[in-house]
Amino acid sequence: MPSRTEERSIPVPTEAVSDTTLVGVPRLPSRFLHRPRVTDRLDEHDGVALVVVRAPGGSGKTLALADWLRRRPGDETQVWVALDDRAASRGGFWFLVVRALADAGLVGDEGPLRDFLAGYLDVTFVPAWVADALNGSGRHIRLVLDDLHTAPDESIDDLVRILPRIQGAQLIVATRRRSRLESIVVRERIDTATILATDLAFDTAEVHQLGRQNGNDAFSGDTAEAIRAATVGHTLATRLAIAATATPAGAPHDLGRIAADAVRDMIPSLDDDGRRFALRIALAPAVDRFLASRLTGVADAGPMLARFEREGLGEFDEHGMFSFHVLVRLALEREAERDLDGGEVRSLRRVAASDFADRRGWALTAVELSVRAGDTARIWPIVAQNFSDLINHHDAELERVVSLLSPEQIAADGTVGIVLAIVQSEHEAMPSFTLVERVDTALAELAARRPPVDAVEAFYRRLSEFAGLRSARRYTQAVLAGTQVVGILDAMTPDDRRRIGPAAGAGMIQIVITNVLEGRMRQAAVLAERLAADTHPGRRLHRRALVGYIHALRGEMVQAGTMTDQMAESRIAQWRATVPATGWYIAESLMRIERNDVTGALETIAEIDARIARVEHWPYLLWVRAYIRLVAGEAEVGLDELAHALAVNGARAASDTALAQLVGIRSDLNIAAGRLETARSLLETCSDSRSAHLAIARARLALATGDAGAALLVESLAKFDDATPRQRLDALLLVSVARARSGHRTESVAALKRAIAIADLQGLRSPFALVPRAELAALIAEEFPSSGELLDGRADPFGRALAAVSLTDRELVVLRRLATDATLRQIADELFVSLNTVKTQVASVYRKLDVASRDQAAAEARRRHLVD
Repeated sequence: MPSRTEERSIPVPTEAVSDTTLVGVPRLPSRFLHRPRVTDRLDEHDGVALVVVRAPGGSGKTLALADWLRRRPGDETQVWVALDDRAASRGGFWFLVVRALADAGLVGDEGPLRDFLAGYLDVTFVPAWVADALNGSGRHIRLVLDDLHTAPDESIDDLVRILPRIQGAQLIVATRRRSRLESIVVRERIDTATILATDLAFDTAEVHQLGRQNGNDAFSGDTAEAIRAATVGHTLATRLAIAATATPAGAPHDLGRIAADAVRDMIPSLDDDGRRFALRIALAPAVDRFLASRLTGVADAGPMLARFEREGLGEFDEHGMFSFHVLVRLALEREAERDLDGGEVRSLRRVAASDFADRRGWALTAVELSVRAGDTARIWPIVAQNFSDLINHHDAELERVVSLLSPEQIAADGTVGIVLAIVQSEHEAMPSFTLVERVDTALAELAARRPPVDAVEAFYRRLSEFAGLRSARRYTQAVLAGTQVVGILDAMTPDDRRRIGPAAGAGMIQIVITNVLEGRMRQAAVLAERLAADTHPGRRLHRRALVGYIHALRGEMVQAGTMTDQMAESRIAQWRATVPATGWYIAESLMRIERNDVTGALETIAEIDARIARVEHWPYLLWVRAYIRLVAGEAEVGLDELAHALAVNGARAASDTALAQLVGIRSDLNIAAGRLETARSLLETCSDSRSAHLAIARARLALATGDAGAALLVESLAKFDDATPRQRLDALLLVSVARARSGHRTESVAALKRAIAIADLQGLRSPFALVPRAELAALIAEEFPSSGELLDGRADPFGRALAAVSLTDRELVVLRRLATDATLRQIADELFVSLNTVKTQVASVYRKLDVASRDQAAAEARRRHLVD
């Protein structure tokens, strides 16, 4: 028997009939009754842009269309998309459509539709790309969507939007229910035709012909008319009624019994071996000859499958997969569950699940087979290995399938609960109580298990724990679990690595993201580098965006630019609607602000505002927008935007590092707006002495209030190994100005020299706008005249705040008391100084503020936001 690798390498030919290319068009049963009346009716609508074939289930829509398409003359391409439960979501629907177009050669080897199939482009623009693919093919195409009723309304809406754009292609849909495709709006925009159940119904002559064709020579015209009258010509009902004519009188005529009778009537020559073979392969939705051999033990299963097709029991698709007709499989599966041992049925479904787990696009089927086999332990590895496909294309179907398990089964296997939590988290900006409870229950079950027996089991268990913590937004714990996953990967043998397949890359990218969310940028960058050799196109692009994002936040703008430049502009345009594109937007916005392109930076970051609710990186997005406003000298606007965004998102999960970064930027904006007391209050509420973001914000406030000594507290930050280049540059510039104010010119120049070196090395310029402009400009002009362009064209965000720089801390205290009703004697008593001392300080305040009275001083203090 050929190996699975050999099987995957077998080319699948495209079926051709005359000059007509058929892709996915069902084959007709050997005893199919051709009905010219129906094909003639379809011929009438040959040139119509949209043909809707609407009739109840079992009306013969599929066979009628397949018969018609196989008789079409000319140079045409017929592409058939068989929709099923996988089409229940918008992403799943378009995945099946695009895959069929790819099989027809209408999708290039590279481009957005291939990227979508790979699982990392959002579905938003796929309908438009499909229209472009159909228009640009240069062929006359018929696209058939069979069982459109399984698709969600939003996919129907997509079709309505793109239909007027499609030229030279005909869309044919078979459906059980009316949809917007039959609305007046659609009919006014394109030519539309509708074929109904009455057009497909058997007439008496056709019923008689069908009865005779099935081998019943005694089938009379009177019987045919009686059946037609009873069934109203409904195709399935007619066929079942004909099959049931041989059923003993009084026998129960339930669907399963009649289906079984129909199967026996259709395959009268099925021997014991054939029956045994058929029952076992019917437990899988489709089989190729290799899977059929595994299920049946028959070394060469090809001849038996070919026999079933010849006898009209089923058909092969263009990929060499054989599937029984729905009615036949229903009867055989029912019989298998009744006649075979329950353990054997579960075992066969596990075999089929294992096979489908290795096939691209069939992961959901593999999960469903595992569920039906009760093999809950297999579900999580399938999900982990096909994460992008299942979460991006089939999240709703995945939840539906897994939810078929009983609550007891879900609770008994923690990984199943985590699968449901992951799907649930995709639609929750903040983890709900239900999600958190589900994760807690799952983690408790996993913790109670025996230790893993091998590295692969250890990997999947630890990865599931990581995924559960990640879905519950417990980033600190998730980072620790992720570190353990990485350790397990490092200790794996090459054989173990092969066994886990793509689950390693999918897990690693999520671990990188979680480190970013936790604020561990250096660790995230190190882990991201390990993914450099990952060949998966989606993760490759996602990784580049993440690495660019990490470098940009750290202030390593040269490296950030290198990563984003590797992502072609056309690819970015296609990626704009995706959550993984977030990293690119952050990096690109920060790089634009370094080029002093404020408008471009704001436009770039604005493109993801509409989906911030779906993005866990929300604190960094808010920081970037606020930083752009700060550097642009638009502090008031920045404060308003940040206040609104925090009111909407503030209750969402975020790491301490990310929240500290937001507090720091809020403080900076308040300083730039002249609201020094508000900035002070913000920083006093945050006691995290380890936060570099808060340390820099406190130093900036100290400079704004004239406390040069306090500003020097960040001097040590410039020497920390863990400090980012952006933080070092901020600290050095603050130290340089503080040293200059203190009269330590040599130290001031040394700090500025280091700052300029970092700026040149990293391509980082914006921090030069975030220190007192006049003092920094003087230092640069005197000591580093060749670096004068560092300040060219940039706003002076803190110019307003510097109006208060010359006031000492004690003068600020006195000024705030002047704004109250306290007398000078009361102020002196409160400050434990003499009245003369207070009078001297008041005179100094008047002089520095250029005022002549207490009321004027209080008014000026309020105008400059030195008091609330």
